[in-house]
Amino acid sequence: MKQINQSYKRRRTLAPILLHWEIANAFSAMFKRKRISLEQAKEAIEYYSWIKIRFVEIDLNKALDIAFNFNVYAYDAYFIVSAKQYNSKFISLDKGLIGS
Repeated sequence: MKQINQSYKRRRTLAPILLHWEIANAFSAMFKRKRISLEQAKEAIEYYSWIKIRFVEIDLNKALDIAFNFNVYAYDAYFIVSAKQYNSKFISLDKGLIGS
């Protein structure tokens, strides 16, 4: 995680505010599967807090268009729209989403 953080300190990172909830939801899913402890999640949140992120507003109509046209969840569409809207690179660990 420290390597990821060092890499992104040099870049401008932006995301919809939804990112906070998406990260917390990912950890809660890992709790249910017994893949991570509460202490590990809190440590990861500490690293996450070091990343300088500019939170942006997105066009909900564009997000709905993308969700409909590419058959993705609106949550995923928000991230796609933010990248398109601000002419930024899109990064995700979701390989299926990147293919959309």
